[in-house]
Amino acid sequence: MNMGKGALSGAHVGAHGGALGGALGGWLSRPATWHAWAALGAVLLAAVVRVGLRGPDGGMDNAIVVRAAEAWLDGRSPYADRHFLYLPGAVLAALPQALLPQPVVRFLVPAGVTAALVAGWACALRIHGVPWRSRFAALGLLALAVGFAPFGHLVELGNWTVASAAALPLALLFVCRGRWVAAGLVIGAAVAVKPLLAPVVLLFLFARRW
Repeated sequence: MNMGKGALSGAHVGAHGGALGGALGGWLSRPATWHAWAALGAVLLAAVVRVGLRGPDGGMDNAIVVRAAEAWLDGRSPYADRHFLYLPGAVLAALPQALLPQPVVRFLVPAGVTAALVAGWACALRIHGVPWRSRFAALGLLALAVGFAPFGHLVELGNWTVASAAALPLALLFVCRGRWVAAGLVIGAAVAVKPLLAPVVLLFLFARRW
């Protein structure tokens, strides 16, 4: 009798826990209110402004690549600097930073990094079938911006690792939709800027997509 009651109680608890999980998932999948989007926008904008006002370089740590682009514009070899070890594609990617006025660049770089991270988050959501306008989309990104240190570090430093952070979920989204050529182009462009995603080539080899 006691064993029967225990089993019944356990089944009741398990069913209750499953219903709670389903209810939470349903709540998160509903469209986010404007309050959530306003809070998210305020946090992202504040981060961009804070980085832009913090210093004359806008917090960028890729100055060596910008100097290489400036050298190329002056007709000199970017590789005259022995510390410059990036691929030639990085020089081309740095041209806007070398050409635009510094007061513009110091805000444009953190804004661009933030936009790339948002795009990567949106692609990751679509891979798993989560609506862009859902509460999970808004609150999840807000949690990343506020509590996930690598997110803040990328915005503060203007590091080009953000190209990989945005390109990987975009490429995987293309793969999920069977668009292997588009995925290859995205990975190739990211590797040309910074070769962090070079190992992803194995995905194409294993899938025999070459």
